[in-house]
Amino acid sequence: MQTSLIEKINFPEKQMYTMFKSQGNIITLVFILFFLSNADAQIKGSYLQLGRYELSKNNYTEAIEKLNIAIQVEPELYEGYFLRAFAKFQLDDFMGAEKDYTKAISIFPHLEELFFYRAVTRDKLYDFSGAFDDYQIAISIDSNDARIYSNRAVLFLTLNQNESAINDCTHALRLKMKDETLYIIRGAAKDGLGRHEEAIEDFNKTIKINRNNLYAYIQRGMALNALSKKDLALIDFNFVLSQDSANGPALMQRALLKMQDKKFEEAMTDLNKVIRLSPFNAAAYFNRAILKCDIEKYKSAIDDYDEVLILNPNNIQAYYNRGGVKYKIGDKKSALKDYDKVIELFPEFADAYYNRSLIKKDLHNIKGAMEDYKKSEAVKHHNYSKNDSMNFSEGIKLIKLTALNSDFGSKENPSSKVQYNNIDIQPLPIYEIALFPESGKKIKVYDTRKKKYYNNDMVTLVSSADSVNQMKTSEKIGRMDSVKSIKLNAAYYLERAVLNSSIKNYNQSLADYDKAISLDTNNIVGYFSRANTRFKLLTLIHSFDKETTQISLNGNASGKAQKSVYDPSYDLVINDYSKALKLDPNFTFAYFNRAAVKISLGDFPAALSDLSKSLGSEPDFPEAFYNEGLVLIFMEQREKGCIDLSKAGELGMKEAYNVMKRYCN
Repeated sequence: MQTSLIEKINFPEKQMYTMFKSQGNIITLVFILFFLSNADAQIKGSYLQLGRYELSKNNYTEAIEKLNIAIQVEPELYEGYFLRAFAKFQLDDFMGAEKDYTKAISIFPHLEELFFYRAVTRDKLYDFSGAFDDYQIAISIDSNDARIYSNRAVLFLTLNQNESAINDCTHALRLKMKDETLYIIRGAAKDGLGRHEEAIEDFNKTIKINRNNLYAYIQRGMALNALSKKDLALIDFNFVLSQDSANGPALMQRALLKMQDKKFEEAMTDLNKVIRLSPFNAAAYFNRAILKCDIEKYKSAIDDYDEVLILNPNNIQAYYNRGGVKYKIGDKKSALKDYDKVIELFPEFADAYYNRSLIKKDLHNIKGAMEDYKKSEAVKHHNYSKNDSMNFSEGIKLIKLTALNSDFGSKENPSSKVQYNNIDIQPLPIYEIALFPESGKKIKVYDTRKKKYYNNDMVTLVSSADSVNQMKTSEKIGRMDSVKSIKLNAAYYLERAVLNSSIKNYNQSLADYDKAISLDTNNIVGYFSRANTRFKLLTLIHSFDKETTQISLNGNASGKAQKSVYDPSYDLVINDYSKALKLDPNFTFAYFNRAAVKISLGDFPAALSDLSKSLGSEPDFPEAFYNEGLVLIFMEQREKGCIDLSKAGELGMKEAYNVMKRYCN
């Protein structure tokens, strides 16, 4: 067997661990390599070694930072891309990981390990065909690597190809793979075939090998439940929770069991805890919505279906169920839209046509109702008369449209995975001139040597500046005012304008900017900063407008800007940025800030244009990638948006991983 890449590049000690991934009521297993920290690890000089070290400490964002430099120094060294891909995978940036694995393979296409890891990543991206291709190539390179068969078995399980999953597990056991989880995978496959007693035998084998493997008890409990042995199933779920009270899969399965027994209050308690611990778990919201319908809390159920569709925007089950709930409470027009979406996504859904026909009939669209009824019957007849089973591509399409993200990552457990941080997901703030650079959280430098306008060659810009000391700033303005000899100098008025703006003396600041620009009509930063100050003033004014909503992704997958009255002052802001850009077409921060204004006004296409120009001037501008990613998601172009967010994360924007966690997986 070929030497593992992990061993070849001298990772610290490694071990296998498993994570549950559930689809409906079936739980499958996903293998991920996890590197343990080594207290005696020696940090070597190269950035590649530093990247390895950060990975060994589970510091994934820091590892990416080091590996970026390693890749810049040695762009044709496949290890850099491989390690960075692994870090991105751990941060749930599967698109970025797949891209890096592909780059590593293009450099060195003869290493089984690379295809193996890319296959696991493609599985997470629902690129099942690509994953199968990678596993096959990995087998052609090293047919004796049992891990390939065990992980491919997981993929077969996901696609309900249970016999193939059993065969792969059995083959891995023949290759002497000593991993108790193989019996769990094989048992889950047998359970999927209705061979529950045989499945329980496999789960018992795992427990015999390792009595602390809690996943085996959960799987056994599910099989027992399928055999209507609910009391025994409950014993297994309760045992797991006695060992780990925050075990999400056990809580979920116990809730489903209690729902079957109509113990709704107890089931609600379990599902509420799952969602509190794992706020990105679409399956928990989905099941809680069903439970709320059982107890006639229909409006609250709709809220949960909304959450499902934020996490899984193409889930036809959620649209279908939400449409039914809306119809039940009399919101027929909104229900009609949900059934329209179901049919758009999956035209073979006969019941959706039938339900839509009922709504159209109620809305007095008799012709449309009749057409939908006939279509429903035709689709039913077509489905029943199919001689062959659903082909591979059709099966994958249906899996994608019914999959529920069952992320059981707990926000209460300390973790280096920044994607679980609780952040306010909204566009990043504008860049401003800083006379006190140390107060800025994100510092940039604008080089003005080719565009002289001020006494300095460099101007410091900051984003998300901290509050300044009002008393000291006012004292400085007073000292400036006491020096009469420079009051006619444009630089004087510009500096005083920045100071006044920093302590929210916006009107005086604008007056100073006006004076500075009147004394120097080519004052680039004068226009730029006057736009910033006026935008901050307008934002403050409209923050008191109850009809104004802040553009944010929190609770909504699409952004909307609503202003009760259009304020022409925004035109003045945009005009000032435009004047600065006319004087310096490569002023990337002016493009960025002008885009921020357009985002706040809901003009997303124009904002995208400016962000693209900003990146044209500075190709590695992480904040621009981040805002561009959010705007694309606002516009329901998720795939493009997630590509931008992945790049933002790679360039150091940790916030991007939280957005990707919620909207890209």
